[in-house]
Amino acid sequence: MRELQKLPKAHLHLHSWQATLRRSTVEEWLLECDEERLNQMTSAAHKKLAEIRKKQDEGVQEARPGEFQSDIDKYERRIKALTPPLSLDRLLGQELLAGDLAPASLRGGSGPESEIWDRQFFLDVLMKTAPESQGGTSGCEKKACLQLVEDAASEGI
Repeated sequence: MRELQKLPKAHLHLHSWQATLRRSTVEEWLLECDEERLNQMTSAAHKKLAEIRKKQDEGVQEARPGEFQSDIDKYERRIKALTPPLSLDRLLGQELLAGDLAPASLRGGSGPESEIWDRQFFLDVLMKTAPESQGGTSGCEKKACLQLVEDAASEGI
């Protein structure tokens, strides 16, 4: 079980119901991913990647220097993480144990390259593409909320 009090505060503030999912639950959901579901999960990222590359090819002005390449890297990273063989560590990073220092990309804010946004993307698409055997999206959200309540109660929070 993970200690809720040890989760990065920005992560809790922005995405508490996603940030507090048990790794074992995410792993269970990953095991149920077939090729069709993985295609559903990556379709929006492929579409966004194509749009960015088109803008880049057309010479559209970037809002900030390096914006297009940064976005291309981000979507390629997300697609790669959802390419078999799937790995819990590739999606969520290594499990942090009590006393471990959170990686810099999870501390001190949530900038455009923060792992928080990748994690939110992965958990969001896992839930949005959940099969009926998992209760669909609402079943996943319900499970996440119930587990959060159980864990908070067991920790006296």
